Amino acid sequence: ELIAREGTGSVRDSISLLDQLLADPDAHVSLEEAEAILGTASGENVVELVEALIANDAARGLDLINAAVDSGADPRQFGRQTVEHLRHMMLAKMGGSELLDLSAERRERVRGQAEAIGRKTLLNALRAFNSALQAWQGGWQPQLPLELAFLESIRPVAEDEPDAAPRPDYVRTQDDLPKPIPPSSPAPEAAGASSYVPPVRLADVRARWTQIQ
Repeated sequence: ELIAREGTGSVRDSISLLDQLLADPDAHVSLEEAEAILGTASGENVVELVEALIANDAARGLDLINAAVDSGADPRQFGRQTVEHLRHMMLAKMGGSELLDLSAERRERVRGQAEAIGRKTLLNALRAFNSALQAWQGGWQPQLPLELAFLESIRPVAEDEPDAAPRPDYVRTQDDLPKPIPPSSPAPEAAGASSYVPPVRLADVRARWTQIQ
């Protein structure tokens, strides 16, 4: 069953995977050995990841993803298994349990998780992990798409608003700026002086001209 899923519908790819498991004809091929050789995450790791999703436990989910990758699991395949498990949960929640090709024990676990999660959260998680696989580009942190998909799937926690910058005791306003003097306005007078200037007559200037000299 694992080989058939890993072959993603291709008989040639499935036979190639089977050849990898049969390198030693005398060895007994178990599920654990197949998962180790094919680099797939254990189905139990996927179930635990979904449990962390239901519990809204970000730290636990990130630990599970990194532990799976550190143990040799292929991150992209881990993502495929997670999408498959979430899809099974969606079918179970929406009443399509007859489409689940699972053992009785696995079917019961899927049904239990489907009942424990909200429909919106489940659909968001399914979209997030599926989008991560479609946009997969690898990179030097191959588990990052899985981490982001998981964090996008859990319920957001309200963030504390940053403290506002302290305001000074005195805030300069537009009124504090010097006022421009229009060209047509008379020059400002000294404090207490009259703003009236009497006109000067030419006769007065001539009469006092000798005094000026």
